[in-house]
Amino acid sequence: MDKKIKKEQANNEAWLEREEKNFNEAKNSRATRLEKQWMINMAYYKGWQNLRYDVKNGRILWNEQDPLKFYVNMVYTTIRAVRNSVLKNQPTWDVDAKPYVDNQEENLRTLGQFIGDMYDTLKMPMKVKEALTFGLIYGLGIFQYGWDKDKGMWVETLDPFDTYFDPVATSLDDCRYVIKVVRRALEDVKNNPLYKNTEDLETSDKRFSESEYKQQLMGENQDQQTANTVLLHEMWVKDKEGKVRIVTTCNKRLLRNEETDFDKLPFVLYQPDINPHEIYSEGWVKNIVPLNKALNQLERNVLEFNNIFSKGKYLMDKGAKVKAITNENGQIIKVTRGYRFEQMDIKPMSSTPFNQIANLQRYLQDVGAAQEALLGRAPTGVSAAVAFEQLVANAFINFADLADNLVITLEKLGEAILEMGSKYMDVTYDFKVVGVGGEKEVKRVIGGEAVGGADIMEDAVPIPSNATVKVVINSGIAYTKSGKQDVLFRLRSTMDVDRKTLLENIGLNAETVEQRLAEEKQVEGQLQAEQAAMMAQASQPPMPEGAPTPGGEVPQGGAMPPLSEEAMACVAELEAQGLKLGPEFVEDPSLIEALASGQLEYHVMEDGTVMAGPEM
Repeated sequence: MDKKIKKEQANNEAWLEREEKNFNEAKNSRATRLEKQWMINMAYYKGWQNLRYDVKNGRILWNEQDPLKFYVNMVYTTIRAVRNSVLKNQPTWDVDAKPYVDNQEENLRTLGQFIGDMYDTLKMPMKVKEALTFGLIYGLGIFQYGWDKDKGMWVETLDPFDTYFDPVATSLDDCRYVIKVVRRALEDVKNNPLYKNTEDLETSDKRFSESEYKQQLMGENQDQQTANTVLLHEMWVKDKEGKVRIVTTCNKRLLRNEETDFDKLPFVLYQPDINPHEIYSEGWVKNIVPLNKALNQLERNVLEFNNIFSKGKYLMDKGAKVKAITNENGQIIKVTRGYRFEQMDIKPMSSTPFNQIANLQRYLQDVGAAQEALLGRAPTGVSAAVAFEQLVANAFINFADLADNLVITLEKLGEAILEMGSKYMDVTYDFKVVGVGGEKEVKRVIGGEAVGGADIMEDAVPIPSNATVKVVINSGIAYTKSGKQDVLFRLRSTMDVDRKTLLENIGLNAETVEQRLAEEKQVEGQLQAEQAAMMAQASQPPMPEGAPTPGGEVPQGGAMPPLSEEAMACVAELEAQGLKLGPEFVEDPSLIEALASGQLEYHVMEDGTVMAGPEM
């Protein structure tokens, strides 16, 4: 056998052994410590709250003996309220800074528009919700990113149950490897050109996961009989050269061993709460589950009491035969003669359970940070909108870590997206943006490193590999529509926001309003021009042909000589008072000059006509 082939086989066997060793190491380090709590958290989130722990075999079992099966799912309610509050103002990407280049401001704007377009193209709003939900349940949300030569950039959200990290790592930066377990159809694995050595891969695996606890959770609620799938182990590991390698195995068989261009593991982690120097943090709902258990128990007791109270409780002698007949005449109860059969007196339930329920509800709000105002309920005694706004804003303080850590995570992911665009985007990427006037324009970018020294199109902005991405999640202020509009109006009055933003946030179509305003201004301009012309004509009344000017000259063609500014102001003032000059002023404009200078006496007729001379 050729030495090169032997060396390659030995290398593949070494990587196969390394993957198996790393996986067992990562799995055993967290199996009982974390995954048991993860399973309980997810079960309560999904409403599967009839769980009990079997001490004999160490398994979580579904308790089917509860006749009432009445559960109040406060875990789901809390996660929904917290998630919607953090993402109420959807975060997005924007380029904040990059190494100085020509046209810095314009290029930053274009790059910001490009990465904003990628946020939508990669369907990040849904992926952010998924990562945040995983973070609240498990304490860890995981993004993986990459580049496909056919599809381009991609980002996906991983299930923490199926993602294993280096157990000795304190953060992703010092992590030696990450192993991702993927469930795939056997047929797809065989048809995938990336995988080799799949010809005799016939054994399917009906499991959902390598995790025993996820298998318990999912296996009890899904049909596995027709599953023809396998579990792939995809290890992303740093080799000796500092490059990231993909090693994919299945049933102890090496399917892929490939070196990538990445120099760091292509993962970004989101931790709602931070445990210093630990990759796995606490789940948000971990401390809500015990409270939910107690609440369920009390609510079931109340329900059981009400059920008995409404139906009644009876005392009957042993051996008595009772028969109930219900017909149109009512219910008839037949009892054997001589036997006792009587209804017992049932006292109303004490207030103790209800006080305990009220306490638990308060604890759930305090621990889960889902206050009444955040759920849309106005607390007792609060009716003013301003007070409600303040309560919501105060409740949002509890989510500061959630929002801040999500901002940090998305900024890291956005910078990774730009870095991939710079490295792999060797052709121009065109996208449309809406300009200031509402018109659509095409912008163009291209990878700066991918094209190297090649000529770049003049209108294409090169994507840098080390630009800074900024993410903003607004605070919890102004949760009601009226409160938000009030804030926007104040910001608009100080010119801190543009008119288009104001119109869009109060529910109006900004483009339509801007177009109508432009049309209205055009009409107003025409009217003002016509009014100015009429005023000028009114201030200079026509003169009879041949009438003398104030200087004694006779104008030609009957045109009135120009009046002084003082005379024109006098005419305008009279018109403003609703008066009009008499015919003698028209015949002799010198009288207007005399009237303006105060040298001429005048009187006003009943119809508002100004006549020269005193009234007789």
